[in-house]
Amino acid sequence: MGSCPATGCLVVTAVLYELADDITVDNQWLKTFFDVMPYKEEEESYLADGTELDLQSLLPSNASYLAYSGSLTTPPCSEGVLWMVMVNTQKISLQQVSEVILSPEIE
Repeated sequence: MGSCPATGCLVVTAVLYELADDITVDNQWLKTFFDVMPYKEEEESYLADGTELDLQSLLPSNASYLAYSGSLTTPPCSEGVLWMVMVNTQKISLQQVSEVILSPEIE
């Protein structure tokens, strides 16, 4: 992989999810966002002032990853992006999967 230019690089860390063994147990880190996530196009929503996020808990306990150089998968599809894909998955509830997949009016 090439090195970053002096202006910096765009880096994407991808965390993959799978259904929890108990599909009724929400992923608490994601729940923070799902509780305020807008479900209509052009609707805005914000986390409450003072909300603290432990970004370390977003990652699997074994934070091994695969890295490769690629591009963004959505416009503007910028190239030269460093992708870091976590090897191990995090858990998510069936309800949370449904909220994302069945979200009305989001295209």
